[in-house]
Amino acid sequence: MPESPYRDDDKALRDLIPPDDRRKRAAMLVVASMVAGGALVLLGQQLLRSKAEPTPPPLVQPIPLVAGRIGPVTLTGPGGTYRVPGDRPMVLHVWLQGCADCMPAFDSMFALQSTGGMRLPVDEINVSYGRADEAWARDHGVSKGLVYDIGGRDVVRALGIDTFTTLVVDTRGQVVHKDRPDRVGYAVRVEEALRKLGCYPGGDDKTGFGCAPALEPIGTAEPPPLGPKTLQEIVAARSRTINKKCWSSGPGDGLASAHANARIVIAAGGGVANVEVTGTSPELNGCIANEVRRWEIPNGGREAVTVNVPFRFSRAEPRP
Repeated sequence: MPESPYRDDDKALRDLIPPDDRRKRAAMLVVASMVAGGALVLLGQQLLRSKAEPTPPPLVQPIPLVAGRIGPVTLTGPGGTYRVPGDRPMVLHVWLQGCADCMPAFDSMFALQSTGGMRLPVDEINVSYGRADEAWARDHGVSKGLVYDIGGRDVVRALGIDTFTTLVVDTRGQVVHKDRPDRVGYAVRVEEALRKLGCYPGGDDKTGFGCAPALEPIGTAEPPPLGPKTLQEIVAARSRTINKKCWSSGPGDGLASAHANARIVIAAGGGVANVEVTGTSPELNGCIANEVRRWEIPNGGREAVTVNVPFRFSRAEPRP
């Protein structure tokens, strides 16, 4: 075969003429476009689902704050046993281990404790909603005075706490200040609340360290034990709101008549500790229960009081 004038005998043909890889590059471009398009579709679907699906509830279900008083209760745990209220004011940090919403507060508390913490002249107690791991509590700066509120019955549910919350409590169990460690000025506000109660943290040059003797707690005199007349007045005043929200324009809007019975547990010291409603319509029952939880019912007795409150609803007959 005659030699080609374009052939260099010293070089292979593939070295003289570069390979045509346009098809290969085009195929790679197509694949890359498909991958990018698929990723955009998945992202769009995820965004649509996030809008359509409700936000998952927090680990501790929020309960309306119906009372600002604790106890008397006894809290026990690895950090000791404490009676609330005590003979001096107290600082309580209330939290749930692993609570996602609480993590910024845990981080701030750990940073605060790592730098010496607050030198408080009162008991500083960490109240865990249920049992907590001691090692985990140490790693997050919340192991001091660690006690357990089993089932949340003594503090968490009684006060409607749904996140990391610091409470300053006087000698009558009255909550005089609420805060979170991750809020700017937290330590200053807690110390100021204690000063108003006559307790002075370390570093105060004017008053020194400690609580004034014979401290008079903030607040009015103890309310009297709950009586029938007081309860009747509260029910009469609050029933108008229930009738408007739950019957006239709420779940009972389509009913001709209905009845319900609310079994209300009023905590010692005041406030609704629990409520169960039964009756014609589950939706109507739930609406009534939500409203009753917001009632502020005074009770100066040392025992909880359980009462039954009936509700009757009916539509007025239309005039001819």
